[in-house]
Amino acid sequence: MKKSFFKKATSVLLATAMMVSTVTGVSANPWERENFTDVRESAFSSDLPHGQMGLSVVEFMSDHLYFRTPFTYREKEAAVWIVEELLAMGFDWDDIKVQEFTYDDVSWFNIFDFGWELAEQWAEQGDLQLRQNRMSQNIILTIPGQSDDFIVVGAHYDTYLSAGASDNASGVGLLLESAYRMRYADNYHTIVYVFFGAEEVGLLGARYYYDSLTQQERDHIVMMINADGVIDGPYLMYAAAIGAGPGLEAHPFVVEAIVSEVTAQLEMMLEQMGFEALLEAVEMDGMGIESAEQLIEMIVTQNSNLPPVAVLAMWEAIATPATKQIDTIADAINEQNDFTLLGMPNGIIYPTDQLVFLMEGHMVVTLAGLSRMPETGSSEEFLLARDNGIVSHFLHTPYDEFSYISYFSPGMMEANLQAFSLLLEGILLERFIAD
Repeated sequence: MKKSFFKKATSVLLATAMMVSTVTGVSANPWERENFTDVRESAFSSDLPHGQMGLSVVEFMSDHLYFRTPFTYREKEAAVWIVEELLAMGFDWDDIKVQEFTYDDVSWFNIFDFGWELAEQWAEQGDLQLRQNRMSQNIILTIPGQSDDFIVVGAHYDTYLSAGASDNASGVGLLLESAYRMRYADNYHTIVYVFFGAEEVGLLGARYYYDSLTQQERDHIVMMINADGVIDGPYLMYAAAIGAGPGLEAHPFVVEAIVSEVTAQLEMMLEQMGFEALLEAVEMDGMGIESAEQLIEMIVTQNSNLPPVAVLAMWEAIATPATKQIDTIADAINEQNDFTLLGMPNGIIYPTDQLVFLMEGHMVVTLAGLSRMPETGSSEEFLLARDNGIVSHFLHTPYDEFSYISYFSPGMMEANLQAFSLLLEGILLERFIAD
């Protein structure tokens, strides 16, 4: 990156960070249009190579908007900043929609049924203030195309208790750069960029967004593209497919993994909260439970029976004419730029926001940087991506931070963001014909 741009971008973004606190203090509703009338100069420039605008976003969010815990004021601060970025690019207020939701609106979808308790735990550890109304938000930008059929492009901006450079400032940076480049493009399909809140506690922002769509709108979805952890490792995965699978009985392999995950989470919470506090937090006090072992057994039994995501491990990734078009785009980018974008269809099971759309029958595209190559490429392996080390270098660790990743993997962030930026742009400029 040219130093002049870096300094300019950093100074503008720093000014934005200071503006955020002012904006959020103006009104009980920070999303009123008059709070965003002082539009600043954009730090973005289409003259820069692909990926460099996104890289500046990753650095800024890592350094100045870290610990973006779901349902906290820090998460909201990041959302305000995203709105300001879009306005600075020249998008009109009418292009942007802020979609607020509460934990209670979508808690039914939470896989392990204690997402709020996780948010509380992380907020306490990070010395963050939870919003009393249990509220989060999605930021939605629409760029009209020639067709009413639309492509959803998503990335979550909340974090585990970390700076969240890879998970998922990298996805936010990719989307913001893409939006800037596509603003005046000749795109056939309408593009809907969605910056999701509350992903880390159960894909709640994505679920709320999908539930807010009418059936007619759902029928016009061409595909959903999701970017998450695109700088976690050097292997550039794109997964493009629809899913097809058997009924609602979970695969024993997945049930075992879910039991293990639930148990580990509960043991961690027991250690940090104590038995009595956890009993109250999961609303099981007064039920005659006398030991931690009995509590864990009861919760694990409940959760191992029904997680909606479990059935996906048995699903088969099905190619379509559209997925073959995407393969052609990736092959051309690889040849022209000496990249190695790797098509791994079963990666559609990668556990992040596209699962909401996949389970509803839509074609999805997943973009992620893998720490190592999958051994089998199976659905089970991708569903348990963190547990089996496919994504593990930085994700959900204290090392998910811009400076550390730069030191640990020099040049990787630049290369990954460039490759994925080119791929995303190629897909969004393509015309896909309905099957």
